[in-house]
Amino acid sequence: MACTRWRGWTRCCWRLRPWRGTPRGASASRTGAATGPAGPAWAGRVRMAELLSTVAALAMCGVACALLALSQREHWAAAANLLPYPALQTVCRIRVVASVLLAAAPVSCVAAHGAGFGLLLWMLLLATGGLATAFVLAWRPRWLASLAFFMCDIV
Repeated sequence: MACTRWRGWTRCCWRLRPWRGTPRGASASRTGAATGPAGPAWAGRVRMAELLSTVAALAMCGVACALLALSQREHWAAAANLLPYPALQTVCRIRVVASVLLAAAPVSCVAAHGAGFGLLLWMLLLATGGLATAFVLAWRPRWLASLAFFMCDIV
């Protein structure tokens, strides 16, 4: 079928990209991979690894934002009003742990999705974690009490 300027004519001009993980220009059938109705046999494992790394990055961003929020006196008083505010050295340790979590999240995203989309995804997950922490602090700050209790005992 020749490409004509009718509905969907650009479909003919762009080549379909192979599944991620196959060499450029090679499809799964030419590389000898077992294919099924959903694609190559390894495609589900690749998607699961990407999903797990994305969920891990979201958890790291959310916990880091919550730790940074709880390192402030006002949020600490709202979340854990029965626990005394930790010492300055403990607060500095909490902020270092939050910084390490924030530094590890883009590594997870870039390893799974590549540099371009991984960094974009990390920025979106960071905003999501910050918004979730802000909403929890505004609506139910006691939900962060277990994290505050963990910070007092372990860190």
